[in-house]
Amino acid sequence: MEAQSRRQHKCWICLTSVMVMASLLAFAGCGKEGIPRYGLSGQVTYDGNPVPKGYLRFAPDKKNGNSGPGSSATINDGHYETMTDRGTVAGPHIVTITGTDGIAYKTETGVLVPIGRSLFPEYKENIDIPKEAGAVHDFAIPAMKKNRKR
Repeated sequence: MEAQSRRQHKCWICLTSVMVMASLLAFAGCGKEGIPRYGLSGQVTYDGNPVPKGYLRFAPDKKNGNSGPGSSATINDGHYETMTDRGTVAGPHIVTITGTDGIAYKTETGVLVPIGRSLFPEYKENIDIPKEAGAVHDFAIPAMKKNRKR
């Protein structure tokens, strides 16, 4: 009886090993590397002026049928450009923009904020990114009304 139990145990170990290897091989082909990405660049303005510093986050709009990896870009002196090897996938996107004045300052607790103070609340815009290399899309963020205390 003990010999049969050992054989069953060895079979389970072998079967488990085969299943793990098969799973690893199956998942190895599931990466996002095969998805075409496209470079995107342009200008970012706030109230008609170039945004000194900031960030853009490009998220594929799942509600409009787009999927794939997101992308990001840094704003410098009103200009942004996605990295070629990490560009955006084509299709509908939700772009989130953060803009700052670019003037470093220290908080009351002494923490250095190198990108400066926020110029506007986080801004979102829906865009459709074309399937073409080197596409250009400019973002013109309108002046935001300041909240008045009554």
